[in-house]
Amino acid sequence: LSDQTGEAAHLGILSGSEGIVLERVIGRAMIKFYVERGTRFPLHTSGPGKVMLAFKPESERDDIIAGMKFERFHPWTISNRKDFLQCLDQVRNTGFATDVGEHLEGHHCLAAPIFDAEGNALASLWITGPSQRLSEERMLKLAAVVKKAGAMATAALRGGALAA
Repeated sequence: LSDQTGEAAHLGILSGSEGIVLERVIGRAMIKFYVERGTRFPLHTSGPGKVMLAFKPESERDDIIAGMKFERFHPWTISNRKDFLQCLDQVRNTGFATDVGEHLEGHHCLAAPIFDAEGNALASLWITGPSQRLSEERMLKLAAVVKKAGAMATAALRGGALAA
């Protein structure tokens, strides 16, 4: 994913009402944006948090959301349950999620889910970069690449290959 996009690629999971970075590959651009392994991040402000929650069973999702503090980092940060649930509906419809500087201004993410055998989000793969390079327009163009990486990871976990 990092080779295809030139951006840093990350793998993460849910940990209570936060996300946690398990692994990352640093991109090849001169200016690099990445998050260290073990870093915890809020779910309501991150592409990976949104995509993992969007594809959880409703009861599990609601339990996690009940424990979240919708801290507002910027005027454009989602800061309430109702708006967050609407965002998750959109993520389910598109199959990917974005973060446009909702936690750290100028830091953008594009994420796709990795599914377990039951079709629930187990983890997320995402790319991250500066807003100048990973603009909202470019994220839309790269969404298919990130979603395919998530599908390939899902297939690998299930012991199969992704159909071409």
